[in-house]
Amino acid sequence: MRALTLTLHPAIDRVIAVERLVPGATFDGKLALIVPSGKGVNTARTLRCVLPAEKVSAAVWLGAAERAWFSRELSRISGVRTLACERPCATRIAQTFLEADRRETHIKEAMEAPTPKEQRELLGWWKKAARHADVLAVCGSAPPGTSSATLRGIFHGASQAAVAIADTNGPALKIAAESGLHGIKGNAAEIGELLGVQRPLDPRQADDQKLLAELLQRKRAPASILMTLGAAGAALITLEKVLFAAAPTLPSERYRSATGCGDAATAGWIWGLGEHAPEDVCLARAVACGSAKAASADPGSLDPRLMRTLLKRIAVQTLHLTSRH
Repeated sequence: MRALTLTLHPAIDRVIAVERLVPGATFDGKLALIVPSGKGVNTARTLRCVLPAEKVSAAVWLGAAERAWFSRELSRISGVRTLACERPCATRIAQTFLEADRRETHIKEAMEAPTPKEQRELLGWWKKAARHADVLAVCGSAPPGTSSATLRGIFHGASQAAVAIADTNGPALKIAAESGLHGIKGNAAEIGELLGVQRPLDPRQADDQKLLAELLQRKRAPASILMTLGAAGAALITLEKVLFAAAPTLPSERYRSATGCGDAATAGWIWGLGEHAPEDVCLARAVACGSAKAASADPGSLDPRLMRTLLKRIAVQTLHLTSRH
């Protein structure tokens, strides 16, 4: 299996430990780590933690000046190979402030809007980067100003892979849901927005199950939806059924940060899909990876031993939907 993730909006993540942030006050902070990041990069790194012997590549649309550092560090800390489409602007910086009381504050830059030429170059590069045999995930949002035509081209190329999923939101999630992918992933609020419901969905409720079934019946709809529900766990929805798994309890002394837990859940899903595992196994792996990541301040790292311990404690429940017939 070659797993490939695409990150259209990569970042250089600086994690800073502080005692407490007080509005209007100065504070002392300690740089805990600095790593290549972005939703797909985090997912690729987490997958390598789980499957150290597999070939995992991260495709990124990043600034030319950061390419050498980004590629070197990504390989050094995780063994993930970088496939880069360069842009003339700088790669964005993401600052994460971790406080002693577990509160997290995020300050993220937006990369410059891509020119039409840059977008054409991206699509040409993407046709060469993605392979038909890949297990592929397109992750994260695109830089502001990225056209719908470019996003459609990205997802069309992804749909040619052996297995393709999208972990995104907003306009990109809408296009992904119309691209014939194996699956799409989002949190309860993101999937609610996709369906025009201005509230988080609850896949355990009959009315919301009907909304999700209607989505899966649309033309070129995904075969499945992975919906993360925060500390409650996650659900995997198909036309035939809803699978739900509650998140196992992580010992409080081991908790570090929630940043990257959703990306880790995507890695768990890819892990299952790449091995053609049953749907309940795919969901359990997604929940186990997302839960284990909370024990690390690094947005792209988890302890595989902890993950497997948590995996044994996950029970998957089945709730039936209306038949497609």
